[in-house]
Amino acid sequence: MTAAPKLEIDLEIEATWERVAILRGMIISAALAVSRDAALSEAVGMVASELLENAVRYGAFEQPGVARRVRLRVVTSDTDVEVTVASPVAAVDERLDGFRATLAWLASFPSPREAYAARVRELAEGPLTGGSRMGLVRIAAEMPCSLDATVDDKRVLHVRAVVRRGPLP
Repeated sequence: MTAAPKLEIDLEIEATWERVAILRGMIISAALAVSRDAALSEAVGMVASELLENAVRYGAFEQPGVARRVRLRVVTSDTDVEVTVASPVAAVDERLDGFRATLAWLASFPSPREAYAARVRELAEGPLTGGSRMGLVRIAAEMPCSLDATVDDKRVLHVRAVVRRGPLP
């Protein structure tokens, strides 16, 4: 049996909305060229776009000496596609705490789809406080993908999503 073609993208870009939009299209096209799977390519593009948007929105670029740049890495294997976005965080960062709380909240549900339904109900029933958290919840539920995050010793947040190859729900 022949191994699936591989895709490996590793880019450092200026953290702007325009760059995110451009990269989404590029990621979709590159994934489609390698996988020939339109649904998987769209899923990978959506995941990359969501993680990049969060990095642009919540990155700690206001710190002295921190460049307004993010890093995107997309790597395929025979079984999955791994999307990682890295952006700076402050030593004390409420945004990071909120992000971690969202990941913990997601993990508290039997499935990402149940978390998604619960969040939609919460938003419909009450006022929006602390951001919608819908982007991460949506990609976890719709793709589906697993999400995790680590902070390295240079105060860089690495958010990783793993999209399984195969039929999407």
